[in-house]
Amino acid sequence: MSMCNRAETAPIDLIDGDKLIDKSRELQLGVIPVTDYFIDETWFSSL
Repeated sequence: MSMCNRAETAPIDLIDGDKLIDKSRELQLGVIPVTDYFIDETWFSSL
């Protein structure tokens, strides 16, 4: 993490997007688990 700091603003932590997603998932903040289903075209073409 790196720090961004200007005299007129409070310091903020910059964080990598992948780490942010992982942390959001871990803490279950702002995310909803989703199960996706996809058509297996290979299976259907073998019929």
